[in-house]
Amino acid sequence: MEALVKLRESDSTKEIKSTSIVAAHKDSLDELIGNIFWPSEPTQENRKALRKIFQFTIKSKALSNYRSGIVIAGFGEDEICPAPRTMETDGMVEKFLKHCSPRDFDIGRDDNHAVIMPFAQQEMVRRFMEGIDPEFHAYFGELFLEQLVLFGKGILEAHGLANDEFLARIRNVAEAQSSSYLKRARKFQNDRFIVPIMEIVRHLPKEELGGMAEALVNLTSLKRRVSQEQETVGGPVDVAVISKGDGFIWVKRKHYFDPSLNLHYVENRSRLCARGEYG
Repeated sequence: MEALVKLRESDSTKEIKSTSIVAAHKDSLDELIGNIFWPSEPTQENRKALRKIFQFTIKSKALSNYRSGIVIAGFGEDEICPAPRTMETDGMVEKFLKHCSPRDFDIGRDDNHAVIMPFAQQEMVRRFMEGIDPEFHAYFGELFLEQLVLFGKGILEAHGLANDEFLARIRNVAEAQSSSYLKRARKFQNDRFIVPIMEIVRHLPKEELGGMAEALVNLTSLKRRVSQEQETVGGPVDVAVISKGDGFIWVKRKHYFDPSLNLHYVENRSRLCARGEYG
């Protein structure tokens, strides 16, 4: 609950009366809580706390795993470099659309010269950028701390000193050392993997940027196809490049038919375009 409170409310949910929603669905919530914790029976105090968590969840900036989103990239009237605008939504809550814009980013000459922004299924892009799977990285950090604590506990037990006070000190020291280690590891990761890639990306020509984006999408598609995960990325990939001088340019675009087998269609559309009758 503390984590939800720290996230604060989403601006899009300020008008939502979450207390009324919880009260209206109290019976359904209690039934759901009972099913989740069966065969244990939560106390009334625990049920009240869980309903409070649900109330915070409704209005918090945290979105569920069922969220969806949209990304728009391009130029406004004043932008010299392209800028993406994003929106993620959990759908409708009462008559309001719950949404947030978590990842807006502006490319500039002075500070942010380039960025690679993965959306939705991010793990393969992050492996490419960071040199390690993000889920494994998180697990390794937890495991490293646990092993430090167990190592210190083993030494205390070997000398007959394993009391609560010394164990608490061991955990405090382990947490400090683990944090220091992970900071050094992140710095190495940034210097060795992320920065060199970004230095290259900022100087790539437009067509190679499009090719790189396509390769990263195809990498994610391949990983989903050969694993037991849900195949949410796949099929032919459309590639477009947006620039201030050329505007929106298709680099690769799939068709629902093979143009080489339908030359009459291509010829008809070409004649219409030449006469200005087909936009």
